Amino acid sequence: MQKILIFSVTAGTGHNAVANALKQKLTEMGKTVKIVDTFKEYDKKFKQLLVNDGYLVASTLLPHIFNKFFEHYEKADPNKRDMGSTQNFLKELAPKMLKTIYSFKPDVILCTHFYPGIIITNLRKAFPINAKVISLLTDYVVHPFWESSIGIDYIITPSESLTDTLIYKGFKPEQIKCLGYPIQEKFSNPITKEEARQKLNLNNDVLTVCVTCGGMGYAKMPELIKKLLKVKYPLQIISVCGKHKPSKQKIDKLIKTAKVKNSNKKVLNYGYSNEIDVLFAAADVMVSKGGCTFINEAMSKTLPQIFIKTLPLQEQYNAEYLKSNDAGFIATKSFDIDKIINKVCKNPDILETYKQNIIKIRKTNALNDVCNFISRLNPVATYKEDIAEIKAYYVNKQIRLANRKNKKNAININDSYKTYKRIYNLKKSTKSSKNKLFKMMDKKVG
Repeated sequence: MQKILIFSVTAGTGHNAVANALKQKLTEMGKTVKIVDTFKEYDKKFKQLLVNDGYLVASTLLPHIFNKFFEHYEKADPNKRDMGSTQNFLKELAPKMLKTIYSFKPDVILCTHFYPGIIITNLRKAFPINAKVISLLTDYVVHPFWESSIGIDYIITPSESLTDTLIYKGFKPEQIKCLGYPIQEKFSNPITKEEARQKLNLNNDVLTVCVTCGGMGYAKMPELIKKLLKVKYPLQIISVCGKHKPSKQKIDKLIKTAKVKNSNKKVLNYGYSNEIDVLFAAADVMVSKGGCTFINEAMSKTLPQIFIKTLPLQEQYNAEYLKSNDAGFIATKSFDIDKIINKVCKNPDILETYKQNIIKIRKTNALNDVCNFISRLNPVATYKEDIAEIKAYYVNKQIRLANRKNKKNAININDSYKTYKRIYNLKKSTKSSKNKLFKMMDKKVG
């Protein structure tokens, strides 16, 4: 029986969502699966708080500062992958992860974040880990630090447009597998719009908008609902506030006001919901914050999206990817979500065009494709090492020695790798450059 070890990271909800979807499907296929939340397991205080809470605060409350750091590290020289703050940040986790691997003895290791991939890349330089190691890229952009995880066997991506950047970072073409973004299997379950709306007691003939960008309260959900109430056409609004109770309470109060009761709007306000698939099936369009999990869940239901402004940079890339393929809108000060919805109501054919474009770019069978790929690997990993002999000082010393030797194997950034630099310069050149960026990459792929 194939044994699979999944290393996830709590930095938002997306990485754990992918891990859980894979575990559920692989378990159904008869695999033995274990999930390890890396920082929660190996560093229960500082690093976990920094990675999760620090990321959420920086990317949502201080997005401009977060984006400056992102852009700075995005330009990092791949040949310096073994140096820098990230390596120091992770070195204490390496011995603990090695013990987990040698104890569980997996045949396949999955990483739903680049941090575990970096640690395993470092460990493999000095210690035998002959399980197949696969990382999943969980956005439509190659984040900084992926260059430090090239020691894995495969990287699974949601789009072919990321291949050039990964090659620039140091991955070999045969490592890159574009299989899509795995989401929960329930999103593939057939349910018609009429069935979903009947279940929610909604009208079949009224445009329905699902708002899902307030799970942590940072997107100011009540303000988004107020903007939708400005739309002059009849509207049904599904609000999903996640676990942020203050947002739900404010919207509940708003619904009870005479302004809403006497309008041509109907608002269904949810907190955390286990029936997101039904809510998405009932909607015609979604207002989103750009998280890749929600994007792919929405695309599984052929649901065009409107992205709010002021996003962390990786979510801007996600939004730009859909916009560049005419599968989503990006709200601006001059063209905010209420004006976009007014335009859609006036010209309903727009949504139909966007739905057809979503069908062209989505990979609805990603969960099955990824799990089948894992099953076909069928490695027989052997582990003879004595766990008791693994000492933290010794592990890190061996990694340091291996990194010194590894400097001799620096990448030669020849003409084929310069594509990424060309892309980066194009991105910086004009305000509309991100659309050009993705159009260029899509043409290259096509």
